[in-house]
Amino acid sequence: METTRAPTESSRTCDVPFSVKEIGEADDLLAFFRREFEGRNWFFRGHANVDWCLKSSLERYCDDFGFTSLERPIVESWLIDDFWRTVAVHDREIPPSNDFQDILALMQHYGAPTRLLDWSYSPFVATYFAIESSTGASAVWAINGDWLEREANRVVRSFEPTLPEPTQYDKTRDSDTFLKLFMPHLSVGGSGPGRFVYTVNPRVLNTRLSIQQGVFTAVGDVSGSFSDNLSRFSEIGQNLVKIVIQKPVGHAVLAILYRMGISRASLYPGLDGFARSLRAKMHALRAVRTKLRFDPGPSKTTK
Repeated sequence: METTRAPTESSRTCDVPFSVKEIGEADDLLAFFRREFEGRNWFFRGHANVDWCLKSSLERYCDDFGFTSLERPIVESWLIDDFWRTVAVHDREIPPSNDFQDILALMQHYGAPTRLLDWSYSPFVATYFAIESSTGASAVWAINGDWLEREANRVVRSFEPTLPEPTQYDKTRDSDTFLKLFMPHLSVGGSGPGRFVYTVNPRVLNTRLSIQQGVFTAVGDVSGSFSDNLSRFSEIGQNLVKIVIQKPVGHAVLAILYRMGISRASLYPGLDGFARSLRAKMHALRAVRTKLRFDPGPSKTTK
């Protein structure tokens, strides 16, 4: 069971219109995503809090520490410069790169503030991230990738004619075109930034991004919010969807996802991911495990 509501004033609290849907029952999970999103190029992003809006870590960081919107480009430049100059000191196995899209992807991977937003091609991976640590209602955001491509090219062509079209970046995905499109102020003879949102997919994917079927979006103008950069796009409400998952449903869905092989252990290879996956594992197997007596093994006695 799922319910659908058209964009209303209550769904505009994030300063951008969007549709709202709700997964009513955990057993409807597969059917819901197949019915609503199959056959189209959608990206998905999980939020542990249903009230969180779409904001990059750079936007949240600047808001938290009192940097103004006009200071965001300066903050971003310093963060990139500090990371690029120092990364090899902390991890000599990371190959040096002057490609800004690779640097931003690395920064995002290790938790530094960037203009990027993480998404996944998999609705189930995004759902896991939404409900894994949620203490209440959570949400999965969905955005139509085909619409994003079409509208970004229209907006750049109409309002930012000095910038390369996003499809030109898609053809090369090289650092020079990336800079001219997303950071023209850093290019020789470049113009001011344009307001739009588009996908960023580095040529070289790290292990985690590959496993999580990840893709990024980036805003064209970091002095504006994600909502500001999306505001020139048409038909936003039909192509940006928030899927609400209430807490009881989320707990049941977590068990289903674990049995599908989606957990911290699979999404974050290594001991850290495995250790954090035990929370979901215990919940998924609680019906069996709580009926069994735990036996730690033979005890050792001292003679």
